[in-house]
Amino acid sequence: MAEYILSHDIGTSSDKAVLVTFDGEVAATCSEPYPTYYPNPAWVEQAPADYWKAVCETSRRIVDENGIEPGDIKGIVFSTQAQGVIPVDRDGKVLYNNITWVDGRAQLQAEHIMKKVGGKKIFTALAGTPIMGKDCIAEITWLKEERPEIYEKTHLILDVNGYLKFKCTGKMVTELSGASSYGLDLKKKTWLSVFPLVGIDMKRLPPLVCSTDIVGGLTAEAWQRARRSSAVATTSSRQ
Repeated sequence: MAEYILSHDIGTSSDKAVLVTFDGEVAATCSEPYPTYYPNPAWVEQAPADYWKAVCETSRRIVDENGIEPGDIKGIVFSTQAQGVIPVDRDGKVLYNNITWVDGRAQLQAEHIMKKVGGKKIFTALAGTPIMGKDCIAEITWLKEERPEIYEKTHLILDVNGYLKFKCTGKMVTELSGASSYGLDLKKKTWLSVFPLVGIDMKRLPPLVCSTDIVGGLTAEAWQRARRSSAVATTSSRQ
């Protein structure tokens, strides 16, 4: 009896699901699109519920349409778009749509951040690279300055990968490669120390994990949601 890994590639426009055997053979594939919202010029958002709906739908189809026993799937992995900013409360409720990697609303914040630490040259020496309005550290600052009521309610800020790991396991984490989009000390494998210098509370950044770490088991709630995937609500942007 074959054993499988179910992989989800969460891109800018759709989830591409691939079922792979332990021998590396592709057993099944399917995809599910989701929308993008443009509430203001340079703003590019997506609803995290749409990612989860797509994952549930493709997972259900992979199992049902290919005669796969769910117990034969031994692991679920995610490869996702980078640099998402998804604020959630302590219960994991999404407080604001994902500010995506193509969103450029925070250019003013990016410039102010670099000025706070002595300008572009000094910031680059500390962080390793200058930042733009598309970078997470600037977008988190935008959230703090422009949506303070949401920032105050935020328990942790997740990226797309971390959000989907949470929906599957109930645990909130960020994988190291995703964290590098925010600001990662590559030598210490910790969050970059520049965050407090620009006024961002590091307590709002999740624990870090490696891509090879097992974050947790699939919860019964997640599995039941996948089985009734057509009932998962899609939310639209109203900010």
